[in-house]
Amino acid sequence: MAPPFAVNPLLWIRAVALFCNTFIIAAIHTLVMIPIYPIKFIFPNLYVTMEAFLYAVCGESLIPVFLLAPRLRMYCDTLREIEPITRQRAVVTVNHQDSGDVPTMMAIVTYFKIAHCSTWIMDRMFKWTQFGVPSQWHNDFFSAEGSKEAVVKQIRNHYSSTYWERGHKWCIFFPEGGFLKNRGESARRWAIANGLPPLYKCCTPRTTAFTNIVQAFRGEVRAVPGSVEDV
Repeated sequence: MAPPFAVNPLLWIRAVALFCNTFIIAAIHTLVMIPIYPIKFIFPNLYVTMEAFLYAVCGESLIPVFLLAPRLRMYCDTLREIEPITRQRAVVTVNHQDSGDVPTMMAIVTYFKIAHCSTWIMDRMFKWTQFGVPSQWHNDFFSAEGSKEAVVKQIRNHYSSTYWERGHKWCIFFPEGGFLKNRGESARRWAIANGLPPLYKCCTPRTTAFTNIVQAFRGEVRAVPGSVEDV
């Protein structure tokens, strides 16, 4: 069976257009943010408002609607029922199947007009990509390699210094830690070794980030139980 790109040359055109779009938008966003950054030290609230607006505009521009339009419309229609919680603080865990998951999630937060008040947790490898650079200005969290204690400390420090301070609502992360094709086999081995059922449609979720986010939310969000063990 021939690869999709060999069958449909239009996919190459869309792929090139997507890359150019994301690169140009990220570059423009950075060029606009550089002269704005000093405002942070004089009028911090004004800076946060301006940055949030530019981040939302950047997110809308980065969405490859021309590439995933039918899929994105389907998601927005079926997820309309979650609209009541879009103005509340929530932990949003996303099943990571392929590279289309990220633009799909970006389309959802843009559809609900909450891109400016969403925090993303992502791997450090994405920090200097065309998606990661605008996220750095937005103070999204990039998880670095290290001991479990170090990662826990990073998460807690980030939420105490950024998430609450900027009034963000949604916290978005992928608890599986990566693509199914890359982590599926090792996740199944780990699950079997720990007495858990092996999963084939998704990876066994990692809980370190989730439990620490829940602890950070405790006392601030009424849906969070008094004990992490209750989750």
